Amino acid sequence: MAKLKRCHYYFIFILFIFMSVFLAPNTLFNEEPNISKTPLSENDEMEFNPPFNANDIKQAVELKNDILEQFKDEKYAVTFANNEYEVIISEEYINKWIERLVINRVMSDNTDYINPIEILQSATTNALRYESILIIAELNNVDMEKGLFNYLESYKEEMLSIEDTRKITGILIEGLGLEDKNELFFEYDVDHYTKNYIWLQLRPKYEKENPKKNDETVVDYNDHILNLYNEDINKMLESLKLVEE
Repeated sequence: MAKLKRCHYYFIFILFIFMSVFLAPNTLFNEEPNISKTPLSENDEMEFNPPFNANDIKQAVELKNDILEQFKDEKYAVTFANNEYEVIISEEYINKWIERLVINRVMSDNTDYINPIEILQSATTNALRYESILIIAELNNVDMEKGLFNYLESYKEEMLSIEDTRKITGILIEGLGLEDKNELFFEYDVDHYTKNYIWLQLRPKYEKENPKKNDETVVDYNDHILNLYNEDINKMLESLKLVEE
């Protein structure tokens, strides 16, 4: 059985969160992950067992295909706009979010009742939220070319330098029917990593505009500036209205 040092466990857990395609906007799991609260030293080791396998992912993909079959005669690409921006959300990107949301259902054993219309609406909202983040990045002149590429390359190399993350990526690639690791990092899950990169670039701005108060803990302050960022995302999202055909 592969062993994982405690210092890497949370690192892998973060990878699992952002790469495992279970994401919904603010809730990653239906229940809090069961992580031991007992402190361990840097030299302590613990077993790492991925909480899913390729067959779980394949089951979710099949369920997603069943949902898409119900929309095969409909066009559900949508356009949203405000006074300055127009965004077109493709069916392909909506389909990816449908897949992610269904995977979340399968992983949480919550597939007894799935409303395709609700899944489609939630997938569209997730896609629109990402577009809102991209607009905020543009408004703040975030480097979305070389800077983003370097971040993605560095992140991929760091993740794949650990044996257990390679195990996770292999499961995801097989389950999702992807070609290789590059397709996972640079195509399928690139939006997740892009959102992380944008926040890293914008965080100094939020810190400068909202200095830490003397009575604030580090955790409270981190939550505070992240909440401010999410408020800006939500304002942008709400400003984008559906363009009727």
